[in-house]
Amino acid sequence: MSVLASLLLVGALAPAVSASSPQGKPDIPELDWADCGDGFECATAAVPRDHQRARQGTIDLALIRHPAVDPANRIGTLFLAHPLGTLDFVRTAPPGTFELLAQFDVVGFDGRGTGPTAINCGIDEELLSPFDSNSTRPGQVDKAAMVAAAREYARRCEAAAGDLLPFMSTAAMASDLDLLRAAVGDQQLTYIGISQGTDIGATYATMFPGRMRAMVFDAPVDPAGWRDRPLETFLEQDVSYEQELDRFFVACATRQDSCGFGGDDPERAYDDLLDRLDAQPIPSSDPAQPGPVDGDDVRTATFEMMFDPARWQRLADALIAADGGDGAAIQTIADAATDNELSLDTFVANHAVSARYPHDVDEYVANIEHRYRLLDHFWAVDAFVDMVARFWPARSADRFVRDFENPPSAPTILVIGGTHDPATPYQWAEHMVGDLGNARLFTYESDGHGAINDGNPCVLVPIIQYLTDPAQLPAEGASCAQTTEPFGG
Repeated sequence: MSVLASLLLVGALAPAVSASSPQGKPDIPELDWADCGDGFECATAAVPRDHQRARQGTIDLALIRHPAVDPANRIGTLFLAHPLGTLDFVRTAPPGTFELLAQFDVVGFDGRGTGPTAINCGIDEELLSPFDSNSTRPGQVDKAAMVAAAREYARRCEAAAGDLLPFMSTAAMASDLDLLRAAVGDQQLTYIGISQGTDIGATYATMFPGRMRAMVFDAPVDPAGWRDRPLETFLEQDVSYEQELDRFFVACATRQDSCGFGGDDPERAYDDLLDRLDAQPIPSSDPAQPGPVDGDDVRTATFEMMFDPARWQRLADALIAADGGDGAAIQTIADAATDNELSLDTFVANHAVSARYPHDVDEYVANIEHRYRLLDHFWAVDAFVDMVARFWPARSADRFVRDFENPPSAPTILVIGGTHDPATPYQWAEHMVGDLGNARLFTYESDGHGAINDGNPCVLVPIIQYLTDPAQLPAEGASCAQTTEPFGG
């Protein structure tokens, strides 16, 4: 299975059309909260499928709420937005989370394209084969096969969710969020956006000035880059993955007593393993998953494990097993990563109507060749989704085209950027702050994707202080460091 199937940050082609005035004011959803176990309440919100024509049908969004632990001092509702939807994210929050957020009802929601509106285009290994690592080496690229696969994927998506695809823009998601804010009775929005959820948040802050109370952006994307310079921006992301993999190799070499892979040169051992498995896949000892396991399975597993340095030992153990001829552990990790197929479909659908991509197919082939020359391991990551951009079947009437900004009259947005975040490079946090203007950057000196999930008090305390009182911002230039080390260091 290609490493492409684990990609969650993608983009596609859409025309530059400014949003028009809605035809009919949308109704505020009525939320009928009901107990759904373990102290949580669940509800469904009906929001317009098309916010520009609010009377032409609705779609349902699933919500989950943990009521404020300290109701006597309740401030309001805190919305969480995570790229995979947030029902499970909220329900499986680490112990103590709701005590830290005691003055808020904590609400997560499955946005359009997830949960009740999940998009399933039926992606499979055969469809991805023209975009795997072997097929995207110079001299191996088959443009006709790539175009055929991209067209077929677009056709499957249109067949699966054609009535929803034109209404999957980030602007539509921000409008959903404003209706949810009104539905819980809050005059202003309190919000934590994580990864792609920061794109929704930045769009909301720009579209609805004056309706934001406090916003925290953790592991922020570069919204303007995503929308206007996707080929360049996603190349920045893959360079960041390569850099994080280099840090894995250095940490592994430094802690060979724990890591155990590759001796004093784990990178050379890794490259040798890829070369062997690209040429001749190996079996798996798991009879339920007998393989074969190839080089792209290793790339997919590696890509997945870069999200959290606490996973690096597991990756090292899987690489040791694969080097010994057993691909079972690699396949288990890779299969878990590729279980996110529905998420891939949702991200493609969102960015296909939110971003601007080139029209000329040859530009995509040239981009693949450029990436091969620049990147050591992950040059093929974006090839599939980039090509799909050219053939996406839907166009949006409400793609957001304005400059992103948070007006000076609004509360300052708190942006948390990780110095070695593979999925959302640190420069994206800098770009986010620069674009918004009224935003404060807090630097987390860390590996892995996201700061909040680390549970580090040096990050959580400033966030809680800010959410409780938006005037309590960290000082300019504030930072703190990750306290855990990979490989038990």
